[in-house]
Amino acid sequence: MKNSRIKQSNSYFIRSWKYVRESKNYIFFIISAFIFSGLLGVIFSSELYLILKPFLKDLLAQIEGMNTYQLILFILQNNAKTAFFAMFFGIFFGIFPFVNSVINGLTLGYVLNSVWEVSGVSEFWRILPHGIFELPAVFLALGLGLKLGFDFVKHFVKHYWRDNKLSRIP
Repeated sequence: MKNSRIKQSNSYFIRSWKYVRESKNYIFFIISAFIFSGLLGVIFSSELYLILKPFLKDLLAQIEGMNTYQLILFILQNNAKTAFFAMFFGIFFGIFPFVNSVINGLTLGYVLNSVWEVSGVSEFWRILPHGIFELPAVFLALGLGLKLGFDFVKHFVKHYWRDNKLSRIP
């Protein structure tokens, strides 16, 4: 009994890993969009200030007074919500995952530029732990959400467009 559960778990893991490998182009696209928008965030930080200021003020108000463990829990919950929404809303042509990647890149670029102006590169190390675990997980979720949206569109086109089912609609 236990042996069959282990084999079944291994089978799920292997299929999941295969799906992630099949999704690598979508994940790389999300990473590229994030990096490109991050560069834009650095370059156009003064223009982004008016857009991001209310959002960042609200975020700082939410985390103000939190200890380290509360902050970690807040970040984990926020990332879990982002991953869930990326997968759930990815079905709508993959728009949400792409937009989420761009907004996060712009925000990080803005924050990096702001930190650089205030204290130089010496404070960038504080972002490193944030990026080691969180960014790969978010990129994975956003890439899989993007793939889900594209697969939905491909399925729709294959079954409704090509089969001329749409042309029969009055």
